[in-house]
Amino acid sequence: MERDGSTGREALRAVFAVLAVGEPVVLALWRRSGLSLTQLNALRAVERGACSAGELAQQVGVPPSSLSRILERLEQRGLVERRTDPEDRRRVRIVLLPSGAATLAELRDVTATALVPAVEAMAPADRAALVRGAQALAAAARAAAGDGEGRTPSGGAGEGGTRGEGDALARSDGD
Repeated sequence: MERDGSTGREALRAVFAVLAVGEPVVLALWRRSGLSLTQLNALRAVERGACSAGELAQQVGVPPSSLSRILERLEQRGLVERRTDPEDRRRVRIVLLPSGAATLAELRDVTATALVPAVEAMAPADRAALVRGAQALAAAARAAAGDGEGRTPSGGAGEGGTRGEGDALARSDGD
């Protein structure tokens, strides 16, 4: 039992209850964007900074062969680009293109609108507690994944698959 009387399980139940409220909106956005959850995770990882395919595979939690297919699809849609590293011509960097950044921004904006009225109805102290709690949960999840850079703990799902609690809202239509 924690100091405030809640347990870790109770806290996770509350988090998943909030996720369930936003799930229909998120699913509609994924359908509209045509991105699988793994593609979206890869796009988010690239957004944090250009990286090699190997680094990206590790961040997303997929084997390099799966990442190659993910990158092909993201490149075909004009969301990312593979570029030769100017400092080491043997290395290829994955770079987010403006259309990829716009796709992520659209997903964030529309996803947020589903819960905005509820959050705005909360008392200021409760909103502040929500922000602190969400930030602490994200930091703890990154630490538990062994990664301090914002990696979503996806449980290592393949490109269209769903595995692990971090993929609670995953599409699994095979891409």
